[in-house]
Amino acid sequence: MSRILIISRIGKFVFLILPIGVILCAFVFGFLLSITEGWAFEDCFWIMIGEVTQLDINMVKREYEVTTISGKIAASLCGIWCMGFLVVIIGISGNIFILPMLKKPETVDKYTTMSNPLSPSSFTEMEEVYDDL
Repeated sequence: MSRILIISRIGKFVFLILPIGVILCAFVFGFLLSITEGWAFEDCFWIMIGEVTQLDINMVKREYEVTTISGKIAASLCGIWCMGFLVVIIGISGNIFILPMLKKPETVDKYTTMSNPLSPSSFTEMEEVYDDL
């Protein structure tokens, strides 16, 4: 697999698929939260953007506190789903690099016998692994 193809996959994922997924999740769960708590949809949308991306930034003008049982259930489901979404994103991100190596067993052996993965020489070794693909 060429470097250009790997960079193309990463670019599509980071700049197209990931933002669309985050916006869709924030739209759906923001709507659910606004219905259950009676809050403004715009504020719920931004709250969910922060939740999906795990930002610790206050993006709305005032603090919201969930008061109803249905709101607590909806907020809990949104939080759990957002955490799962983040795990999937991390898994897909790693998959872009690991999957091509797993298709050829000899590259796995070469990768596992690399010297210290944090040393500068390991980047040269990693380039050799991808050149073999």
